[in-house]
Amino acid sequence: MDYFPNNLYESIQKYKNKGEISRLKMKVLTYQMFRGLLYLKKEGIAHRDIKPQNVLVNDSNWNLIICDFGSAKKLQPGEANLAYICSRCYRAPELIFGSTNYNTQIDVWSAGCILIEMLTF
Repeated sequence: MDYFPNNLYESIQKYKNKGEISRLKMKVLTYQMFRGLLYLKKEGIAHRDIKPQNVLVNDSNWNLIICDFGSAKKLQPGEANLAYICSRCYRAPELIFGSTNYNTQIDVWSAGCILIEMLTF
């Protein structure tokens, strides 16, 4: 695996203290994050813990990779899943309400929360 010097949380904190992250860089990073989630969706895998600390970033070449698949699961139709999963601030509404029948869209919600965090720091 390639070396990534920091995660997205650290990168957001760095730009919060230094000033604004460029819109182009934000678009490139967001694009890569959603492409990674699209790949996981095609494989039927839900990461179930998307948060800035689980997204590695290389600021020098603008590469991004999703990591920490410890909570990930290959979803099976009709099979109940764990409802108490995902970090609180990035938890999708269906998880908050205790649904055990969810799909990979819970990761898209979490990625959307990350995008809002990048836009509003």
